[in-house]
Amino acid sequence: MLDKNYDLTMVGKSYLSMLFSMEFIDWGQNTLVIDDKRLQFGPLYSGILNQIDVNFLETWGEDRGIEPLAQIQKYLRPVSLSFYIDKQWLKLGGSPEQNLLELHRKFPKLFGVVDSTEGETGDDSEKEIQTFNDCYFNFARRMSQNCFRFRTLQNLNIQTFLNLCPREILDQFKVFKSQLDHNKKLDLIPLHQKTFFYLSRGFIQKKLSMRGNDLELFHLMMSLLSPCYKLDEEALMIDLEPVFKGKGGVCKETTIREWLFDKRKPWSLELSSFEGIIHPDRIALMGGRPEKMPISIDVKGKCFRNIEVDIEMQGDLDSFFKDDYFVFTESSRIGGQYPFWTLKREGDNKFRVSLYTLAKKGMKISFLQKKSLEILNQDLNTIIGKPLELEVTRIVFGKEVCLEDNKGDERLNSILDRVNIMDSSSPGDGNKLKKVHYFGPLKKGSLGLFSTLMEIKEGIRVV
Repeated sequence: MLDKNYDLTMVGKSYLSMLFSMEFIDWGQNTLVIDDKRLQFGPLYSGILNQIDVNFLETWGEDRGIEPLAQIQKYLRPVSLSFYIDKQWLKLGGSPEQNLLELHRKFPKLFGVVDSTEGETGDDSEKEIQTFNDCYFNFARRMSQNCFRFRTLQNLNIQTFLNLCPREILDQFKVFKSQLDHNKKLDLIPLHQKTFFYLSRGFIQKKLSMRGNDLELFHLMMSLLSPCYKLDEEALMIDLEPVFKGKGGVCKETTIREWLFDKRKPWSLELSSFEGIIHPDRIALMGGRPEKMPISIDVKGKCFRNIEVDIEMQGDLDSFFKDDYFVFTESSRIGGQYPFWTLKREGDNKFRVSLYTLAKKGMKISFLQKKSLEILNQDLNTIIGKPLELEVTRIVFGKEVCLEDNKGDERLNSILDRVNIMDSSSPGDGNKLKKVHYFGPLKKGSLGLFSTLMEIKEGIRVV
């Protein structure tokens, strides 16, 4: 049986909402997490981690005594990742040294020219590779520990990272930054390489942009060098839930039937379960886009959502896409309605495609299905070199969100944008709500998932 009053009601169940709620509980606040399926993170946002994310969560678990987080390695699986831009294929996801060498080879105008000794074999070369890998992993751990223990969103800046940065990593960043600074508008960089910059920011930082401040560039470089990990979110949540409940937290799978606000503040939530009405002091929304809720989030600029297409294919497609994750775009897609798509293996001959499309009011999957499948067929034909017969087993809107931001440099200093949360229950109202908060990709976090992690670890201080 639920209480009737809660200091915090969290809408959207995930390992992230559980962690935020536990921080709130540690401040003496009673918390309810509502598992309403209409608000969820997309698995690419919360489930694909780099080394910095992993070490941050690991430190969180160690310092707070949350064993599943401290043992997060057992929920991770290394995965391979490929980018395909204008017939240029980049394969990442391995060791930092392997990723660095691939970036040098494929995108020298962004990451510098390959050293003549790179790729050589021998004892000395093997030692250098191991030294760079150890240097990267040690630095990622120190940096994550420092951010978790001593930094907030207000004092996180490029010096936070550079003060700890070893020479091997710093030298690579100086090359990367100097290549971009050589021409601020990227006019001297080949089109497919600047498209990779745009695409990698979209995939990793969930913000499609041709610009970036030093902190964003450093985070992007560290993410590209990092091994890529798939987090088993379901298994982690199963093991986190007893810890959450042991602290006094409550979790309920239900749907919110009605939201009522008084003077723009939360008054009550009517649940579809037998508990009926509860009264939250604060509401926190955690996920991607709220779906079919009387709540809207005012987002400035272009917002893209994904169309999930499940396909089956014998032969060519199955043997061609051996990587776990594949990301595709063309230079002509920059700024367009369908900027990129991702493909993930779901099993033998089975794949899930996420095609990102510009979000518009009133859009329906039936309006977009024909065009989406045309684009997908055309792109797969371009990659493989011959027409394919795809068997589409499912096509729906997914939970992923990606924003575009190509504003002037004066807007590049904040790690998270402020968003307005509106009461859209009555046509024409559009009242900006108080004591209702949002955490997720619609905040245009400049560091992707890491921005959200930095925010929610502050607990009650950020609300």
